[in-house]
Amino acid sequence: MASTFKYFAFASNMLKQRLLINNPSAVFNTVGKLQGHQLIFCNEYPGWHGGGANLAEKEGGEVWGVVWTMGSADRDSLDRQEKDYTPIQVPIITPDGATVDCRTYQLQGQYDVTKPTRHYKDIIVRGAKQNQLPQHYIQRLERVQCSDFYGHVPIYEQIINKLKSSLIIMAAARTFLYFSFGSNLLRQRLQLANPSAVFKTVGKLEDFELVFVGQSGRWQGGVASIEEKKGGEVYGVVWTLNREDIPTLDKQEGIYTPMEVEVAGMDGGRYTCRTYQLRIGWPPGPPSPHYKDVIIRGARQNSLPDHYLKYLESIKDNGFQGDVPVYNDVMRLLENQ
Repeated sequence: MASTFKYFAFASNMLKQRLLINNPSAVFNTVGKLQGHQLIFCNEYPGWHGGGANLAEKEGGEVWGVVWTMGSADRDSLDRQEKDYTPIQVPIITPDGATVDCRTYQLQGQYDVTKPTRHYKDIIVRGAKQNQLPQHYIQRLERVQCSDFYGHVPIYEQIINKLKSSLIIMAAARTFLYFSFGSNLLRQRLQLANPSAVFKTVGKLEDFELVFVGQSGRWQGGVASIEEKKGGEVYGVVWTLNREDIPTLDKQEGIYTPMEVEVAGMDGGRYTCRTYQLRIGWPPGPPSPHYKDVIIRGARQNSLPDHYLKYLESIKDNGFQGDVPVYNDVMRLLENQ
């Protein structure tokens, strides 16, 4: 028997903290969809006081979820968790078009359509967002109607407490992850003020676009920011930094607002990262040639995808030809290495 198997979660087990309660070996593999089916809620799911998620055949339908790699020792615990369901094998289509054969669970035979509780729906939606399922599918989940149950749901409270514990552990960690998409793509630029920065992976921020706005006195032109855009993508670098560098990073980013984003790593991982965004509604502003050059150098240094590098190269600059001291500092570092 194989030491691992692939499991397709499409409901509460999409949320890592929920799945790990009984299945500690689970490791994220990818997201994907089961075609020819739709998501429905039926019967009363034990412990949730409302309808449980199920798969129903539907021509042209699709159910999105998460593919987990799990140790074979967890197969029995997963079966116990899904004891009212029948295990089945299904072909899951990943975003890159590959097919993964997965174990999942389906309630078969007769069942009654039943609304889920708000608690159960909340965990499903949290899992969909945690793993960045397509926005249209998340919106579909958010539109699911719930029952009128407002009582106590112990399993829900247990999961929420685990989520809170995860945040506390992250806050206490000595390092943090930072996603750069502008001049800090270039290691020498980032390490001017943040010497602890270590490359982790190239990453992609989905449903955002790269924009250049405002007028920076430091860079003599517009600066990079991100704005939400359905279907958009911003490539960048995920860095590991010591927490002691947060004040210097915040100071460097000045007028930017720090935020947390979920980044899909090119190494197959998914990472919660600190990044920065201008949120005041700045007008568009083309970058200086100096600023654009540092961004492109960073993209090349870290081997961002060719199509994204060509996009960066196509950005029109403002033609500024004067002196830019911070650019000179970065170039001296590059020359000395």
